[in-house]
Amino acid sequence: MKKLLALTSLALLSSTVFAADSGIDYNEVSIGYASLEASPNTSSGYGIGGNFLFTENIFVNGSYFSVSKSSTTLTKTTGSLGYRMPIASNTDALVTLGYTNSSGGTLTQDTYPMSLGVRAAVSPEVDLGANVLYISDTAKNQSGFSGVAKYKMSNNLFISGEYRSLTDTKFYIIGVGFKF
Repeated sequence: MKKLLALTSLALLSSTVFAADSGIDYNEVSIGYASLEASPNTSSGYGIGGNFLFTENIFVNGSYFSVSKSSTTLTKTTGSLGYRMPIASNTDALVTLGYTNSSGGTLTQDTYPMSLGVRAAVSPEVDLGANVLYISDTAKNQSGFSGVAKYKMSNNLFISGEYRSLTDTKFYIIGVGFKF
């Protein structure tokens, strides 16, 4: 899996043929309700996040979420660097590499998430995305997938939903965001 992600990342980064700009917005901030299921427990709370496109193809994203059940709170902070390559008039291929710090109770853990996916503007109001995920850490590695849907309510305001399924956890967040 690591070799596949590395080779795909290298191919995307070294490509010299670019399609026309996809028209997908990357500059945004959002907040929402978050739920994390790590069997047999389900915790809920909130999440915030943001993306910023630095150049035509390079972007950063960051997120923070805090979920609780009873007296236990889990927090997770993630920062990632991403590369997008327009592959059609309304679709981008994406690769991201990041760092995550998680803490809760006596646990503090650093992980390194990677993703490979696509994002498409299927209509002027709707963006959809899908990713294959791989998370590396010292205890164990996880893999899975995620899906994202965004509906533009106006030029700057949107509602969104995201679902992630990993080896031993499921996560979703439903929220609102602002494009800038």
